[in-house]
Parts: sequence; C-alpha cells; structure tokens
Amino acid sequence: MGFELPYGFARDHGVLVAALGAEHAEVLVREDAHPQALAEVRRSVGLPLRLQRVPRALF
Repeated sequence: MGFELPYGFARDHGVLVAALGAEHAEVLVREDAHPQALAEVRRSVGLPLRLQRVPRALF
C-alpha cells in the first residue's frame, strides 16, 4: 500500500507521512502542527498514526 501526502499540505501543515505499515502510519509532526491536520492525515491514510514530534528547524 502506498500513500503520498502532497508536498504543499505537508509544508503548510507540518505533517509528513514517513512510513506506512500494516497496522499504522509513522508521521513526523512539526512542533507547531495543528491537530486538524493530523485528523486529515488519519482520514487519508486510513490507519492509526504513530507520531514523532520534530522541531521546526528540522522539519
């Protein structure tokens, strides 16, 4: 199963799907990301999210 989050969405909202597994998606989350963006990623990938918070400078 493949999934690619649009670059503009990832940049603007501070969320990036790093990997998809059978049971969850690994998501990098910028420290200022809005929870609604995470809800949209969850809806789009159709899997539970495992989050890793990253500083804005590293995102």
